[in-house]
Amino acid sequence: MFNLDGELQGLAVWAKAGMLLSFMANGKWAGYIIANGAGGFNQFDLQGNWIGYLVSNSGKGYNFFNVDGAWGGYMN
Repeated sequence: MFNLDGELQGLAVWAKAGMLLSFMANGKWAGYIIANGAGGFNQFDLQGNWIGYLVSNSGKGYNFFNVDGAWGGYMN
C-alpha cells in the first residue's frame, strides 16, 4: 500500500477468499479489508470501525479512499 507520493505505507495479505489483513509498514497489524460484493473492498480498523474503501484502478490494483471520499493512495 502506497501513499500518493509512492511511499510505502503498509501491506495487505490474503487471509482467505474475500478478506485481507492490513499491516503498517513497520509490520504492526492495522485492520482488515473485506470484499464488498461489487468488485471493491471495505477497510476496517482493529476495533471494527469502517475507515475507508478500495476500488479497482486501471493498473490492475486498487485505489483507497477514506470514509469522506478523499483519495489516500493505492495498492497493487
